[in-house]
Amino acid sequence: MASKKKQDAVTVTEYFDAQVALRQITLQQLSKDIGGVLKPNMLSMIRQGHTKIPLQHIGPIARALCVDALFLLKMAMNEYQPENWKAIQDIMGSQPVLTRNEIALLKAIREANPNNPKLNTEADEKEFAAVVAALNGDNNG
Repeated sequence: MASKKKQDAVTVTEYFDAQVALRQITLQQLSKDIGGVLKPNMLSMIRQGHTKIPLQHIGPIARALCVDALFLLKMAMNEYQPENWKAIQDIMGSQPVLTRNEIALLKAIREANPNNPKLNTEADEKEFAAVVAALNGDNNG
């Protein structure tokens, strides 16, 4: 199936910056919302791409920004530690790790067609990809 081109992928820094802007939250407030574990100057460095989000703080940051923590974790692992993320995915095998948004999409597909729908042709794949591409994601507001 067609997927988003690599050059179109949003980085963790871009995603973090967009979410802070969309939420219209100051870095001081974000720091408070995550329990002060990261100070505003560290959050600024993350926002500018000078440092990475510490993986152990993904959950609190995601909750404070009202985004899917698993999505942010997958994004960070894929960008920061791609070899480790691949190993985790290999171990998970046929059980992919799904975000809340992906689960909602699967639920909608199953509700729309409970008969195990299938993409039979390349044209079906392209049409489905176009529908999915038109959906807004967490970084689109």
